[in-house]
Amino acid sequence: MTENQSKPPTETAQGKPFERNRYTADCMIAAWGEGYFPYLYQRRPDPNYDPVAGGIMAWDVYREMWGSNGEFVIDGNLKSVEYADRLKTITVPTLISVGDHDLSAPSLSREMHALIKGSKLVVLPESGHMTFVDQPKLFLDSVLDFLKR
Repeated sequence: MTENQSKPPTETAQGKPFERNRYTADCMIAAWGEGYFPYLYQRRPDPNYDPVAGGIMAWDVYREMWGSNGEFVIDGNLKSVEYADRLKTITVPTLISVGDHDLSAPSLSREMHALIKGSKLVVLPESGHMTFVDQPKLFLDSVLDFLKR
């Protein structure tokens, strides 16, 4: 086992300055490959998806938002972000679309739907977070149907 494989998924790389404060390649594979990938796609997995490429980001912004533990234990400035109590103030037509295997749990979309008066909820079957990839026809049909009303 390599040094990086023995570290927990939230461990950051040490070493050279450009390696610090970011996930190691092994951690990115564990988190974004093995952890997220099954919830991103269901019917049509992206054959070009590269979990290590998920690490190409502004790490200083990522750490500010999510905190020192990444997305798994939120201790950054997103910790205090909660707008559920404001959803009832939305008065424009609202479409909420979610995949039945979405990494953003469908139960959260149901809660949003219950709080937004007159909203329409569409749960797309055999879909992960990328509903428009997994179910392009159903996704497009649901958007067009919503826009027609």
